[in-house]
Amino acid sequence: MARFLRVRFAQSSILCWANRVNSIRTFVLLFLCIAITGGCSRQGGETSRSGEAAPMFTLDDFGGKAVSLSSLRGGVKVVEFWATWCGPCRESLLALDSINRKFAGRGVSVLAVAVDSDKDDVAQLVSEKGLTLPVLLDDSVVSRLYGVRGIPALFIIGKDGKIVHRIEGYEPGSEKETAAKIEALL
Repeated sequence: MARFLRVRFAQSSILCWANRVNSIRTFVLLFLCIAITGGCSRQGGETSRSGEAAPMFTLDDFGGKAVSLSSLRGGVKVVEFWATWCGPCRESLLALDSINRKFAGRGVSVLAVAVDSDKDDVAQLVSEKGLTLPVLLDDSVVSRLYGVRGIPALFIIGKDGKIVHRIEGYEPGSEKETAAKIEALL
């Protein structure tokens, strides 16, 4: 009887341990799936309330020059948060660069804010894509101020300094709608 109980207890302990390992593995896989898909979004959509004051910030560009949102007062501002490892961000940057060229000299300031930790990766991507718009480096403080939950996240800020539109994600062709929203503010 004692032998039977020892064998039975050992088997139940092994099964219990195996169930714990499977539960932990499942939890980790689920967490990774949510983190990966939630952090980078291909599908666009507005997610914030209009009329909120845009948080002011000062960030450095590649050359170490400080660029301040408050120094761009009086015009429409477009700020997009992105990362080099995000596929939709890579696509949206080309569209954002096109918007920057389209509205150059018309009172619109476009800023691409990289949330990457590696400045060299950002510089390499900017060079590869031939981007001409200002690219700033965020230490994740500014993206938190803006409540960025997924990237790319684009903010259109009106002349009064208030957020007019917030769009998370990117769909090819959505730059036409973004350009129309900017045009309406001019």
